[in-house]
Order: sequence, then C-alpha cells, then structure tokens
Amino acid sequence: MAYMGVVEFKPNDQLHMVLDAYHSDFDELQTIQRMEYGTVVWGGATLTNPGPVVNDRVQSGTFSNVPFVVIENYNKKRDAALDSIGLNTEFKFNEDWSMNADLSWSNVDRHDIRLESTAGNGSGNDPSFLPQHDTIPFTTESNGITNLVPTLNYSDYGSVFLTDPGAWGGGLRRAGFLDKPDISDEIQAIRLAATRKFEGFWLNNVQFGVNYADRTKEKQDFQSNLWLAGTVSHQVVPQQYRTGIADSTFFGSPYGIIGYDALAMYRDGVWQTINTVDDPNANPFDRANNVAQTWRVNEKLTTAYVKVGIDTALGSLPLRGNIGVQSVTADQTSDLHLANGQVPNGSPTIPVTVVTEGAKYTDILPSLNLALEFPHEMKLRFGAAVTVARPRLDELGGGSSYTVTSDQGVPSNYNGQAYYWTRGGGGNPKLQPWKANTFDLSFEKYFGTKAYVSLAAYYKDLKTYIFNQSVVEDFSGVPVPTVAAGDPTTYNTADANRLGVSTLKTNGSGGYVQGFEATASIPFELFADPLEGFGIIASGAWNKSSIKINGKDTPVPGLSEKIFNTTLYYERYGFSARVSNRYRGKFLGEVPLFNATLSFNDVSAESLLDAQIGYNFDSGTLKGLSISISGTNLTDEPFVLSNTGDDPYNLIKYEKYGAVYALALSYSF
Repeated sequence: MAYMGVVEFKPNDQLHMVLDAYHSDFDELQTIQRMEYGTVVWGGATLTNPGPVVNDRVQSGTFSNVPFVVIENYNKKRDAALDSIGLNTEFKFNEDWSMNADLSWSNVDRHDIRLESTAGNGSGNDPSFLPQHDTIPFTTESNGITNLVPTLNYSDYGSVFLTDPGAWGGGLRRAGFLDKPDISDEIQAIRLAATRKFEGFWLNNVQFGVNYADRTKEKQDFQSNLWLAGTVSHQVVPQQYRTGIADSTFFGSPYGIIGYDALAMYRDGVWQTINTVDDPNANPFDRANNVAQTWRVNEKLTTAYVKVGIDTALGSLPLRGNIGVQSVTADQTSDLHLANGQVPNGSPTIPVTVVTEGAKYTDILPSLNLALEFPHEMKLRFGAAVTVARPRLDELGGGSSYTVTSDQGVPSNYNGQAYYWTRGGGGNPKLQPWKANTFDLSFEKYFGTKAYVSLAAYYKDLKTYIFNQSVVEDFSGVPVPTVAAGDPTTYNTADANRLGVSTLKTNGSGGYVQGFEATASIPFELFADPLEGFGIIASGAWNKSSIKINGKDTPVPGLSEKIFNTTLYYERYGFSARVSNRYRGKFLGEVPLFNATLSFNDVSAESLLDAQIGYNFDSGTLKGLSISISGTNLTDEPFVLSNTGDDPYNLIKYEKYGAVYALALSYSF
C-alpha cells in the first residue's frame, strides 16, 4: 500500500516550488517446503545399482541405508516501510539566468524473518530416538532434474515430528534456525544548480552546481536456534498449525510431506529463541556468524559539476550535444563487527571487536555527448566519458569471523609467507567503485514519426572493478581466542605477528566490455496500406566482457552475451494486441542465498513469452473506458542455476513460477 501527496506553488513566472511526500508499506511472505536427504556425502549412505553416467552424473540407482531425511519448512517474511519527502525550488532571475535547489530525505526500515523449521522421523541428537534408515531410488531426467523416491512415508503427523534429524548442531532440543535482521537506510541530500542561457554562440547554455548526499545504512541481526520447550528431542506438530499434506510428487516423493504454519508457531512461542551470541549451547560457527551480520556504513558524496550545452554546425550539418566534468568526493566509513569462533564450548558470550575503517578519495569524471544530423532524417551520435558505479553498501560493511592459528597449529601460507590470522568474507570499508573509460557510437534513421532503425557500438575500458580476493591485513587490536582452564593451547606467535590474510571484496584493474546493439520499430503500413495497424519492434544486443578474478579471465557478472527482444503488434480502431518475446543468454549472476548473502552461479538462458489484448472505447456510452487482458511467462520458462563453469545439466536449482494473467480496467474522464 502506498500514499503520495504533491503540493505545488507558483505565484508568478519566476518562482516555482514543488513539495512531494511518499509513503509505502511492503509485505511479502515466501514459504518453501522441501526434503533433504543424508546420502553419500552428508550421511554415508551406500549407492547401489548405479546406472549409466552422463556428463559425469550417475543417471539412476538406489541410495541404501540413508541415515536421515529432513523435512524442511522455510519461511521468508519481509515487512518494509519507505518514507520520503522532497522540496524542489526553481527561480528564474531573467531570461538568461535561473537557479534550482532540491532538498530530499528518505528512509527505509526493513524487518525480515527467515525461519527454517526441521522435522523428521527421528533425532540425530537423541540416541534413543534416531531417524529410521530409508532406501531411496532415483532417476535423472533429460533436463537434469533428479527425482528421488523415498520408501518411507513422511506425510504422517503421527510419525514425523519437529526435531533435528541431521544433528546440525546445538544439542537435544534443536529443531530449526531463525535469522531476524533489522535494516535501516537513510539518505539526506541537497542539490544546488544554476543555468546560464546564451544565444548566437556555439554554446547555448552552461549548467553548474553541487550535490551533497549523506547516506547511513545499518543492519542489526538476531540469530537463534529454534529450541523445543523442556528437555525433549522431538515434538508433534500442534493440531491448530497443521496445513495438510504438501504435494511432493514433482520431485519424486509419492506420499507428500507434512505441512504446517511455522511462522504462526514461532509467533505463538512454540519454539524458544535466544541470541546465539549469548547462547552457550549454540555451535561456535553460528555464534560468530551472528556477530558478522551486524554492521553500519556511512557514505558522504560531494559532487561538483559544470556542463556546457553545444548548439552549432559542422559545415551545413547541425551539431548538438554537451561537454562537462564532475568531481565526486567520497568519504566512507564502516563499523565492522569481528568475532572469533574459536571459543570454548559453553562460553556464556562471544568476544566482539568493532573496527572502524574507511577511505576518502576523489574521482574526476569528464564527459562528451555529440549528435550530428544528416539529411533524410539520419543522425550520428557519439559519447565518451569516464564513469563510476559505486560499491554496494554491504560490500563496504558486513562483519566477519576470523581464525587464529595457535602455536601448536600450522599457519596458513599465502605467497610463500606464513600467516597466523585469517578472515573470510565481510566488508571492505576501503573499497573503491567500478571505473571505466566509455565510448559509444550510434547511427539512427527515422521515417517521419512512424518508424526508426538504429545501430550502436560501445567499448568500456575497465580501470577498476570489484571481486573477491585474498589480501594481507593488519589485525592489531583484535583479541586472540580465549583458552579454557587446563587447555595447553597458546597463541604467543600470533599475538606477536599481527599481519594476516583476509578474503574479501577488493579492487582489481584491467578489463573490458564491448558490444553492439540493433533496434528497429517498423509499422507494416510502410510496405502495404492493407497492413496498417500491424508492426514489429525488435532489438538485439551482443557483448563480450572480461575481467581477471584470481588470475582467470571471467565475464563481468550480470551480463549476457546475447539479448533479443521482439514484439509483434496490431493497433487500430481502438483494438490492440501484442505478443512479445524476450530471450536472454546465460550469464554469471550474483544470486541471493537463504541467508540473504550473494553467491556466484551460472544462470541458464531463458526465453519469456508474453501477450496482451485490449480495447479502448472512444465513442458512445462507454467512451473513456479501456479494458485489457494480459499474460506473462506463458510458456512457464524455468529459472535454472548451476555451479560456475559447470555444465547446466548439473543444475543446483530449477524453479518454475507459472504464467501470470491479469485483467485491467481503466476509465478516463
């Protein structure tokens, strides 16, 4: 639900003020029910009757003596509120001079609940109630989907309980996990600009000004195991929360699995929760990870700029455009929360070190844009600029867990040097943006106001980019692990040698993005009058990119080498119909995991088909009424992930969302 209000004040031709405010509430709930099997890797099951091998995958067989099967109930609940307000003031001193001031403020408060409830027919933490071993045949389809068919029935509320079948840590009462981050993101900004117009010169205006933006983003995390009440290892799902048997035939399980409203159970206190930082029963990894998810980033950007408008001629050909330069100064700081998971079991709390770091730097960004007009409605455009793309704030922030090698251990080796301190992941407050020298050239041909075609080529010379890399850092001030009484472990060498290796986001240099694009909008009436109303809009983009990640040439994440968009349409006599297709080739994507962190995976190519039909009443009693029916993803295209560099057949995620249909009515007065 959203609300917006605008107040406009214009007492004369010189002063014009606009005040706008916006508020929106966003609520989303995703529920995922699935099964996990403790087969060869996790549980030590035995593979029997193996079938043929295709692309290094066994196509069929049977897993015998599977020690546990986990029935998982995931819930992702998000509540967010956005508030913003802005005041824009424009004042014209005379025909030549004008000034603009813009004040704005916005804030987002987001509250997430990520709930993972586990169930099964036994507990891996209770020797008197261990899970029943299962026998699970499997087959693999031509699209890479493997169907597993358990022998046991997991749809009986009387034999499948809330518990921890896989013994995933925490002890007897554990039956799931909770992650509940609270995130706030506030931006305050001011922009002051002035414009001077000219006549009779090669330049037609000069714009100059300054922008200042102060942004603070903060994440406070709460993580906990889901503890069953009392001293029990398992519990029946209470009757009032049961939602029936969930269908599991689409991944091979013939019986279904028990369904229940885990979110309502959490809110009603069926499980007990305690912050893992203060929970001596939680495993050390969970405790350190909880600390790492708490951080704060502040970013101040000051931008001064000047831009000159060009309006002249090259011989008899009109030449228009602009040339300018920006100076962008970034002042960024981050509070990183660091924790060490090497704490003795049962420790009442985990030590936390808050490290405040940052960087201040200035980028000078010149730009040039020119458009040369030729006869017969043709135009040639050229652009050159130095551009930047700022790092995400979670790349600047984000804490981490660290490990210290004891005097009795073997230190890590990095580039031939021994290091006793290591950190994996987390933020880099000194990170600088992606930066590139960009060049664009395009040719456009217009056919009156009815049609056009264009061809464009571009090249981006990447000067800096962002990727994960191991770097040497100073761990001064970070405490060595606490040692329990009677433990002979010592950390004297690490305490005296404070340099260590961290694997985190850092800046690389060198790389490129290059490609070309073609676009056409053609009404068929250009070819024959009887085809009036019919037409096509088509575009295609081809690109190639490369950066080096850990010495290996890698495409720039998020870019497909090929993208095609096509729309066939008919519009006449108030009637309209469209069929559209979008093809996007495979690409390297940053995909969110369950804990909202991002992971690199290959995203398979997809082709989406949409359609719409509508009618607009332009006369009679219903004049002003428009009606349309639309459908998106009509072919139910799957979303498929695979490990980076792997054959897409060896998929790790295959999701279908179904087609979406909509009916829209509008009325214009």
